[in-house]
Amino acid sequence: MMALAREMPTSFGGFWYNSDGQVVVGLVDPADLKIAERLIRPWLGESEPSGFVAQQVDYPFLLLAAYRTVLRGHVFRIDGVTALGVDETNNRVVVATADASHNTQVRDLLASLDIPEQVVRFETRPRMQQRSALFTDTTIKGPHPDGVIEAGWQMLNVGSEICTVGFTALDPSDYSEHFVSASHCTTTDFGSDGDSIFQPNGSYSYIGREVLDPATHTCFFQACRDADAALFSAAIPIRLSEIARTIDRNDCESCQADTTLHSTSPQIHVRARNDHNYDNEILDKVGRTSGWTYGAVESTCMDIYGWFSTIISCTDFVDFSTGTSTQGGDSGGPVFKMLQTGMAELRGIVLGYIGGPYGDAVMSDLYQIELDLGSLIVFELPVTATIEGASLVPQSASCQWTGYPTGRAPFTYEWRRDGVIVSTDQIYSTTSTGTASFELSFKATDARAQTNTGYLSVDIDPNDFGIICSQ
Repeated sequence: MMALAREMPTSFGGFWYNSDGQVVVGLVDPADLKIAERLIRPWLGESEPSGFVAQQVDYPFLLLAAYRTVLRGHVFRIDGVTALGVDETNNRVVVATADASHNTQVRDLLASLDIPEQVVRFETRPRMQQRSALFTDTTIKGPHPDGVIEAGWQMLNVGSEICTVGFTALDPSDYSEHFVSASHCTTTDFGSDGDSIFQPNGSYSYIGREVLDPATHTCFFQACRDADAALFSAAIPIRLSEIARTIDRNDCESCQADTTLHSTSPQIHVRARNDHNYDNEILDKVGRTSGWTYGAVESTCMDIYGWFSTIISCTDFVDFSTGTSTQGGDSGGPVFKMLQTGMAELRGIVLGYIGGPYGDAVMSDLYQIELDLGSLIVFELPVTATIEGASLVPQSASCQWTGYPTGRAPFTYEWRRDGVIVSTDQIYSTTSTGTASFELSFKATDARAQTNTGYLSVDIDPNDFGIICSQ
């Protein structure tokens, strides 16, 4: 929202989805809708809205964000304040308190900071509660039948807590295999302790250990973390780009869906990512306790103050179940958006939930997670091979064609001209195109030994006797 607001500083007030699947753009001047649509589209990832509509608002987002920034340095010193954010759908700064008795102190603070009370909306929300389970839980799930690590399956830290694998990932520097879950699923919240992680197998099967769980940093005189997330190195193979699929998908708010694995289609395939979430879009999650549930995004980028006396920045509230009030174990579980293709777009991980009256789940999105853990490869594109270059060329000319692969680097290449190998470089150059048409093929092989081949038919123009042929 801040990036968009800087492009339209006096008019843009935020955007969200409505029940018709349209993107609603809050604008001080609704005549700016076309400009806003052009700027917003690149942020929507794989989602294609049914349209864009304008809603006139009172305040530009930059002004509300400025008020929020001022409040960040003070408001969490008031006992009972549980969350702070900008509510774009209501075009207000939102301050959440455990009960309305704390609102008087917040109003006094607003007056002392010269913040108009009319720009603030009050909510009643208790503090976030974690969604890990005690080790004495008797409904242990796992291990994975294929002996791999996959998102949505149970993981446990012996002697501490049971949680859910959030997503598997590769380190982009060396493609080493990892997985991500919540920091509070380890012995030390917000601190690396090298915990060993297991899945049950009669006793326990070792699957990896914690390798990164940064300490808190100071923000506005408070202990802060950008996400409640930790990184674990994998001791057994990971299944990248896959989430466990159960037999039931449920939109209940406080329930346990069926956790039975689907027998014929046991994975949801991740084929995209989006670093951010938007109000009112529908997101899904899979957890070892409450299974596959979904619901609408209720609030985005809310700073929350939890049981750990630490502010977690820019969390999102989503109306999907993470179990009943007495259950746990969904912490760390994957959050994603189902695409029209039936595949998934990864969004982040579950942290916990906030009780009544809203009963929302709380999550960290991928952007916040990577602020703490660094860049991660969370899905890999299939290998493709395409050829860029001319398909109609002069006879007896010098030409070149370039092959472009996708997949996991490094790649090896093979060019063939009418079936004969002519190059093993990414670029194929020839000093003579000859006088007869020919077919080029470009085969790319990635680091996983997966291959694909692109083809291009090249025709000769007998009337063009130029000596140079460009791409």
